[in-house]
Amino acid sequence: MPDDLPSLGLAIGGILASKDLLNKLLGPTAEYLGENLKGVVERSAKNTARILQVAYGKLKDRLGDNGQVPPRVLKGVIDEGRFVEDALATEYFGGLLASSRSETGDDTVLPYVNLVKSMPLIQLT
Repeated sequence: MPDDLPSLGLAIGGILASKDLLNKLLGPTAEYLGENLKGVVERSAKNTARILQVAYGKLKDRLGDNGQVPPRVLKGVIDEGRFVEDALATEYFGGLLASSRSETGDDTVLPYVNLVKSMPLIQLT
């Protein structure tokens, strides 16, 4: 662990230097950028929470059973789902997440996650 401390110090220093550099480069626009990113992060969290609520609703009677969602499926759903504000697309991602839950963590639903990710909203309806 002590061997990692210099790397951690360099990383923190790089972040601080980047922030200073960003402020010098962009001036007041850096604050504007920060505020917009804050909004994006908040919306992403809300969208992800809605997908998780849909999945919970579909599984609530079976949540006591042993099971897990495969990490690759979770990643695919969260990566794309955080930008989904449409109710139907939220249902699709929540359903895919719920249907992927199994004792073995089988990720056979992954192609369907990728299919839904690749489709425009008009094709989902």
